[in-house]
Amino acid sequence: MKELRKKRSMKRITTRKKRRERRKPKTGRRKTRKVKIKRIKKMARRGRRRRTLKIRRTLRS
Repeated sequence: MKELRKKRSMKRITTRKKRRERRKPKTGRRKTRKVKIKRIKKMARRGRRRRTLKIRRTLRS
């Protein structure tokens, strides 16, 4: 049973790696942190997302 579990976890790691390789390389304009924060805040105002801890930390800095 233990060996089987080990095998399964190994397989999961390799599939994750393959999936990452399959993904397209990033091109185009990257979103700046400020824009991301703005968007999340907007969502929070609409109630789709609660204001997260991460935002509070970024706003403080």
